[in-house]
Amino acid sequence: MTKRHKKKKQEIARKELDRYAEPIVPRVEGFVRRHEKVLVLVIFFLALFRVFLFSAGFPFFNNVDERDHLDTVVKYSRGYLPHQGDNYYDRESAELITFYETPEYLNKPQDFNTGKIPEPLWKYPKHLATSHLNEYIPYWTNQTNREAFSTPTYYIAAGIWYNFGKLLSLKGGYLLYWTRFFYFFLTDFAKTWMETICSCGSGCFSC
Repeated sequence: MTKRHKKKKQEIARKELDRYAEPIVPRVEGFVRRHEKVLVLVIFFLALFRVFLFSAGFPFFNNVDERDHLDTVVKYSRGYLPHQGDNYYDRESAELITFYETPEYLNKPQDFNTGKIPEPLWKYPKHLATSHLNEYIPYWTNQTNREAFSTPTYYIAAGIWYNFGKLLSLKGGYLLYWTRFFYFFLTDFAKTWMETICSCGSGCFSC
């Protein structure tokens, strides 16, 4: 087949495709216009569910700065104000980190003698857990928190949320998830909502 014949065949195929697509495009556009608000809400809640799923499904603590965030929230829950020389980890957050963190983010199975990732400390018998706590808490309380001098607006609100969780008698892992979900509800909920609205154009939700 010559190059000219091949090009002509491609043009015929494209015209056939356009002929079948022409009646479909207006239908799709009409459907989107008629159900625009519903479609935006569906996209919004799907995005929100994805964020919620990852927040609820992943163990503590990630390998970036989740420990620092938690410690700063604990500090502000006690009325902390940033000042020089007081950016070491709080004992309460050190206990939570030691007891509930998983080594999977920073270690491989071959790093351990058993060839397996060990379970979090909260699954250990009480006497073993207490021994590990006494060993590792001093380590964390001597570590500096890089987030301690961050802008306080978020952490003040998160500290209030943290104390509210305590008033609801939440402890340990439940209090950690309560604190993690604050970021989800306050930041991701608002951000996902605004991104969804802005991405659909200025005509969305117009009266």
